[in-house]
Amino acid sequence: MSSAGGSEDVGRDLCLRLTSRRVPENAAQKDRTGLPFGVTVQPFKPLPHFPVDASALLDPADEVARCGDCFGYVNGFCGLERDGWVCILCGNFSYWSSDPVGDGGKPRYKRNARRNELPEIALPEYEIEVAREVLTVNPREPLGTAPVYVALIDTTAPEETLELVRSAVLAAIEAVGPDALFGIVTFADRIGLYDVQAAAPSVRRVGLGKDGGLAMPLEEALPLRRLLAPVGAFKEELAAAVETIAPAKSRFGSAGFSHPGVDDGTIDGGDGPVGRRAFGPALEATLAWLGADAVETRGEGRGAGDGVGGGDLRHPSCRVLSFLAGLPNLGDGALDDEIYRECAADLDSPDHEEAAKAADALGQPRVDFYADAGARAALAAVVVDVFSLGGGDGAAAFADLASVAPLTEQSGGALYHYDTVGKGGASDAPLPRDVFRLLRAESQAHHCTLRLRTSAEFEVAAAYGAAVPDDVYPGLYHVVRCGPGDCFAFDFRHKSAAGFGRRGDCPPTAQLAFEYTALTPLPPDPATQAARYLRQRRRRVCTAQARVASSPKDVFATVDAECVVSLLAHKILATAEEKGLAEARLLLSDWLVILTSRFNHETGVARFDPKDAAAVDGAFTSCVPLQQMPRMVFALLRSTMLRPRGVQPDERTRARALARRLDPPSLSRLLYPRLSSYADVDTQAFPRHSLTRTAVTTSNGAVFLVDAFDVVVVFYAPAQPGSERASLPYPPPQGSAVRAAVNALREEREVTPRVVYIRGGAEDPSAFHDLLIEELDVDGLEGGASGFVGFLHTVESQARRFMREA
Repeated sequence: MSSAGGSEDVGRDLCLRLTSRRVPENAAQKDRTGLPFGVTVQPFKPLPHFPVDASALLDPADEVARCGDCFGYVNGFCGLERDGWVCILCGNFSYWSSDPVGDGGKPRYKRNARRNELPEIALPEYEIEVAREVLTVNPREPLGTAPVYVALIDTTAPEETLELVRSAVLAAIEAVGPDALFGIVTFADRIGLYDVQAAAPSVRRVGLGKDGGLAMPLEEALPLRRLLAPVGAFKEELAAAVETIAPAKSRFGSAGFSHPGVDDGTIDGGDGPVGRRAFGPALEATLAWLGADAVETRGEGRGAGDGVGGGDLRHPSCRVLSFLAGLPNLGDGALDDEIYRECAADLDSPDHEEAAKAADALGQPRVDFYADAGARAALAAVVVDVFSLGGGDGAAAFADLASVAPLTEQSGGALYHYDTVGKGGASDAPLPRDVFRLLRAESQAHHCTLRLRTSAEFEVAAAYGAAVPDDVYPGLYHVVRCGPGDCFAFDFRHKSAAGFGRRGDCPPTAQLAFEYTALTPLPPDPATQAARYLRQRRRRVCTAQARVASSPKDVFATVDAECVVSLLAHKILATAEEKGLAEARLLLSDWLVILTSRFNHETGVARFDPKDAAAVDGAFTSCVPLQQMPRMVFALLRSTMLRPRGVQPDERTRARALARRLDPPSLSRLLYPRLSSYADVDTQAFPRHSLTRTAVTTSNGAVFLVDAFDVVVVFYAPAQPGSERASLPYPPPQGSAVRAAVNALREEREVTPRVVYIRGGAEDPSAFHDLLIEELDVDGLEGGASGFVGFLHTVESQARRFMREA
């Protein structure tokens, strides 16, 4: 791929990543490759060549030239002339305006000898400022001028889980900084509001009314300004309140807090039994309290601006951290486990279609309550995160996250699920670290809009990811919150049979325009020492260009396998939601068969001919870029997202939510782990092995490390008692190479991987063996494929038959 700033190799470093550096000339050539034509977009990816900070964005957005026809932005691929420029996207000629001026009041483009040094022309991607505002926190009335965080805590959790939640909330208080406002709300069958600013800190409790909601607005029980305490002034009181949070049966009588009840004629009977979980009413009331009561639907207030409309925004930014210990089963948004009990047996059925149907049934939202709440939260600029903490077995561990997940999807929040069963208990979950990292992220983009423009010969056919199409402006998408690692995917199609032309006279060009709001801390006000924030509206523009392939082999040679897998995963997950798991798996396996067939035909290895007896090459031995494709498809079929049997429903929901946001390298690691070996705890032997037991037994390694993105397993090979290997320190000590590798993985990821240490021969090795996926089978495939080798043989057989019958 070429770009305004460099050679073909720069493509992997851009926000835009095309599926190949040389794209199919037309739709017919695309069909001959068997590959998708599209792009992955990581819009908030860090720009190493263009640091993003307040001082870097000196040029206002209205100075950058835009096409008068398609409204694309001028870039280095355009034809630049003395009096104007030719847009590379639509071919329209626009005159240089005499209005935009640069440094010293001179025209920015016309008669500018240094025009080619401007960021929008010299760089493939850059940022410009749209608007800015300095917010000064009012120390007397901080509500409305300070960032807001609310911890919404489920007290039906057992003590060991609640201890983990307490640690996470304390981590959140540390992460948000002294200028933020922080509030604590608990729920079981009643709602608890913690007033830490009173002379005698107390908990106000509100019960449910007969209509399934709260008996009174929370504002009447405790004013919002009393709930939200400035962290700097009330940090100790907040920490003390967190420590008093106890399981629902024993929460009364906690030291340091009184508990005056609010008698509202409610129907609840006090605290009630453990397990009555009024998450819906607590959420609804909290969102209304924070300003989401003045909006009705997602469509209202939406336009071409920042994607926020309606409601009285009572804060520059707001986040609700919801800690959920099980199934929300009381009041508005109540769910039950009836569907799980009906489908549980079928999940492990030897009939793959029955298992797939059961998985589909458990993967569909059963109420609209949480999607509607998330939509209102988004319009009120409230981000809602859900941290689900599993526990128990069977129905006891079922939280129906498929119904709850739309809350985070619509509001821009994160969805975490910690399955603590049989994995060391809740204390093993990395919840506190995840919460701290989520809130201490150096940069987050909020209230974003995203548009992808293309040159005239092709267009966007479909979009995937956590982006919502605008109701008015075609091609415009809204993204409530975007982190540096968040990724989206777009599928392209040629507009005509001619495509880009045989000579490639029309270079395929795509341009991303990503506009967002960032909140950056500033030094205190010199006069009053009050905290200040810079609220800045920024626009990022990235333009990428590819070359036109001369043949399918040209596409094969320049394919970006990680990008293809990412786009493919998005498409398959969308199919799984729309048409079911069985259809998605069939589509995926058929795709690999077709790709294998097309590749063999176009490279001359085997032909579409009933008389051709040549063996099919399913490993793509002559094409390095495609060689990982069979393993990735095998891994996707085996993954938690698509495997019908043996997957807990909430874990499937979490895995799909995670996959939809991951960038191509991270998604590849999630699908296909990396196995490395060490001669001892300080010496790496081999950086990579195949994921087989044979590789483990023949490598002569003493310690093995498997990185599966969200879990890391360190496995000590069995050793003879008294041998040198048997004396290796276990677990690996701090300062060792193995522990350094583990720590590095935990530090670099937004989702902290859970770490499991296993001493082979003395402890259950299943957590390690389960990640050696090339030994595992793919359910439901023709021929009963055994392991990756059997799977590859089945694909080759199906491809050979397809080529003879086509």
